[in-house]
Amino acid sequence: MFDATFFVGLSFVLFVLAAWRPVSRAMTKALDSRAARIEAELAEAVRLREEAQATLAAYQKKLTDANKEAEEMLTSARAAAKRLEEEARAQIQRAVDARVQQANDKIAREEQEAVTAIQRKVVEIAVEAAKDILSDDMNDEANEKLIALAIKDSGRTLH
Repeated sequence: MFDATFFVGLSFVLFVLAAWRPVSRAMTKALDSRAARIEAELAEAVRLREEAQATLAAYQKKLTDANKEAEEMLTSARAAAKRLEEEARAQIQRAVDARVQQANDKIAREEQEAVTAIQRKVVEIAVEAAKDILSDDMNDEANEKLIALAIKDSGRTLH
C-alpha cells in the first residue's frame, strides 16, 4: 500500500499544502489589491458621474435661464414694436389732420378772397353803371347841387 505512487501523491499533497499558504497569501494579496483598485476605480467613476450630473444640471439651468431670458427679450421687443407702431400711426394721423386743416384753411381763404373779388367787381360795375346813368341825366345845375352836398357831407365823414 505504501508504494511509490502513494509517496508521490503524499508528497504532492504536502507540497501543495506547503505551497498553498504563500501562494494563497500572494493570490489573496493580488486579489485584494485588484479589488481595492477596482473599488477605487468605481469610487472615481461614481465621483465623475456625480460631477457630470452636476455639470449637466448647471448647463440645463443655464439653458433654461437663457431660454427664459430670450423669451422675455422677444416679448419686450414685440411690445416695443407695437408701441412704436402705435406712435407712428398717431404721428401719421396728426400729420394728416394738420394737412387737412391746412387745406381747409386755404380753401376758406380762397373762398373769402373770391367773395371779396366778386364784391369789388360788383361795386366797380355798379359804380360804372351809376356813373353812366348819372352822366346821361346830369346837367350843370344837378352837378352843382351834388358838389355842394358832397362838400357839406365831407366835414362829417372826414372827422
